[in-house]
Amino acid sequence: MDGLHEAERNHKIYPEVADGPFESSRDWLSYVSEHHEQIIRGIPGTQQSKELESLHRFREITPRFISSLGDGDFRLFCDDFAAGNILVDKDYNVVCLGDWEFTYSAPSEYQCCLSSWLILSKPHTWEQDDYRLYCKQLELFLQVLREEDSKRIDTGIIIDSASRLSDVIRQGQSDGTFWFVSCAKSGLFFDKLWDRFQRFDPVNFGSQGIELKQNGAQCEDPRLTV
Repeated sequence: MDGLHEAERNHKIYPEVADGPFESSRDWLSYVSEHHEQIIRGIPGTQQSKELESLHRFREITPRFISSLGDGDFRLFCDDFAAGNILVDKDYNVVCLGDWEFTYSAPSEYQCCLSSWLILSKPHTWEQDDYRLYCKQLELFLQVLREEDSKRIDTGIIIDSASRLSDVIRQGQSDGTFWFVSCAKSGLFFDKLWDRFQRFDPVNFGSQGIELKQNGAQCEDPRLTV
């Protein structure tokens, strides 16, 4: 993963290599959170108590974002997919995708984070105006992606209409999975992303999220079971 590689390159932190293969998203995220803890404890000058508390809360809410239906459903995932690694021709047709160095097999929930590059900046740097712009750009992006999903359904590439990538990304943005996955794959930027998760996601950290947690209620999406 990109962030973990940076921790190794810049701070000489060498987290334990995974045994793998992982049988469930839960096992994968447990492994990832251990990496985050090693990074937090290994970098001098960090606010360890604050960041470890954030990591503890991340672990607490993890069950909300894991679908038991998706256990073992891992997909090819590129951790560095962004506009800077896409080549287009003069008509803006994509002709090449580059820089596949940080590509690995990840839980299907990671698909919710595929469009984080839409405003050409990293989520860990966003402020409120950036997030508003991202949401606006995302809506345009999903309109086009849904049209492409429909074409794939018509040609039989997608058999189940419930598997539309556009719907997966939209749901992930609305229920907080986008921010959860961003934190999970963040490496050096975990605390910055956790801060933005709390600020920008009212479902999990506003009054509605608090009420759900206190009452032990269930949301319609099985990934959000408390």
